[in-house]
Amino acid sequence: MSDYLSNTSNLPFFKGLTPQDKENTRFCRMGQDSYLLSHKYPFYNLPLALLRRLPVYLIQQFKIQVEIDSGFYWALTNDVSFQGPTLREWDLFPSLRTLFSAQFAKSGSLPSLATDLLNNSDTVLLCVCYPVLEGILKFMMQNYVNQNGVVSKPFGDGRQRYNRNSRPISDLSVYLRALEVNPPNFISKPDLSADLKDFRKVMEQDFLPFRSSTRRDGWDWIYSLRNASLHGAINWTQLRSGLVTNLICMLVWHNLEQTEVDTGLQVASKRASTRSPFSHFACYPPDIRVILAKDIMSRQLTAKTVCAHELVS
Repeated sequence: MSDYLSNTSNLPFFKGLTPQDKENTRFCRMGQDSYLLSHKYPFYNLPLALLRRLPVYLIQQFKIQVEIDSGFYWALTNDVSFQGPTLREWDLFPSLRTLFSAQFAKSGSLPSLATDLLNNSDTVLLCVCYPVLEGILKFMMQNYVNQNGVVSKPFGDGRQRYNRNSRPISDLSVYLRALEVNPPNFISKPDLSADLKDFRKVMEQDFLPFRSSTRRDGWDWIYSLRNASLHGAINWTQLRSGLVTNLICMLVWHNLEQTEVDTGLQVASKRASTRSPFSHFACYPPDIRVILAKDIMSRQLTAKTVCAHELVS
């Protein structure tokens, strides 16, 4: 990642666009393709510990632009999560699938799902991202809180304690902090605390200042974006959906068991090496040529201001 950041930070910006949203266009650099992680390391060969931690590094790329590497990671997360039973027991698993479908809608990589999402993927992402994030957090803490936010067993988030007499918790920053400060109480997965902490620190260092946030930490900021976005106070952008999707992916990988991961990675590896046609719901590897072609066409036809070579909508 240091190689990517050092070699791309001085690349020229994409020119000829009239910025409508500074969050997306302030990065927007040209020529970084050869430094992408996915060009050097097949993601399906990475160990589980690194797959769980990868969003900490991927969101650092957002200082250059919302990058293709995240698209490869989202695609692999989609495919592997479908292989085992763990997340299929989660009521909002279909919404997770819809989230990934929306992220890839404009790439044409999901012929069975993309048609009805092509023209409305930004809206779909707005409607799906935060419910999926909140749902997977409650899924991980299901012994302590139900899907309505009602506390069934006392827990703390480092700021205060919550018990059965507490009001239902709608603030998802509480769940994120609780998993960061004391994850063994909720889920028996190593390194979750460190991965969440480092993800939060990268957000606070690189992305909070330009939003002039007065919130106390990155998790408060994530929650504030949920309320402002869903109530129409701010525009839904590629940067926000990218950050939230990477956070969701991190939590997905921390939920999966090693046996599920091994099976899923083997399937992804075989598909990547043979370039076999996409199976139902499979995303990995995404067709970058189609993504770039459709993205450029979208700019020309709609004059929509997005970063050059951006993958998600």
